[in-house]
Amino acid sequence: MERFKYAFSSVKCSSIIILVFMLSVSMLKAQNCEETKKKADLLIEKSQYKKAIPSLISYLKKDSTCVPIYLDLFTCYFWTNNYHAALNVITKAKSILPVEPQVYDFSAKVYAVLDSNIQALKEIDQGISQYPTCARLYGRKADIYESMEKQDEALRTYNKAIELDPSNFEYYFNRGSVRCSLNDIEGGFKDFKYIINNCKSESLVRSTKNRMSDIEKYEKINKK
Repeated sequence: MERFKYAFSSVKCSSIIILVFMLSVSMLKAQNCEETKKKADLLIEKSQYKKAIPSLISYLKKDSTCVPIYLDLFTCYFWTNNYHAALNVITKAKSILPVEPQVYDFSAKVYAVLDSNIQALKEIDQGISQYPTCARLYGRKADIYESMEKQDEALRTYNKAIELDPSNFEYYFNRGSVRCSLNDIEGGFKDFKYIINNCKSESLVRSTKNRMSDIEKYEKINKK
């Protein structure tokens, strides 16, 4: 009986040691992932995408389960116009963490650039089915509809994105543009004026004023 207790105690102790070791490895991986991401993010903020790629690839060879690293690598490939590499990276990320809305957003983004709008919409719809209140997915879906010149669908989807995230001024800018394309100039300018009066981003306000000016010029020419 004593031998049995000793054996049981040894097994229990070994299990605890293994568990502690596994937790330590997991924590170390998370820490290394975070540190690599921080370094990459600094380069990405400076648009130094090519410089960030080697360290990201090197890290994934050691730990192929860190989704944030895949997302950063996707960003680097995407903005260096290596769209097929970006698609491969985001597909891998989706296989690891399929319930992250940003994965579906990025996946749809690259499919749209590759002129695969139908597949892009499928990716977005998969994301929306899991995250029905994620505004960025509706924003991306509206962008795709707009690129397909499906303005009515784009308008309805921008409306949904704004309903979910009324503080995102880019949605107002895009909706205003769609409204103007549907000859609702008053409605479009209402969105534009909302941006001018409330948005703190100087670049977006400047773009909005330029868009309004272009539309006004176009309308004057058509009335002659």
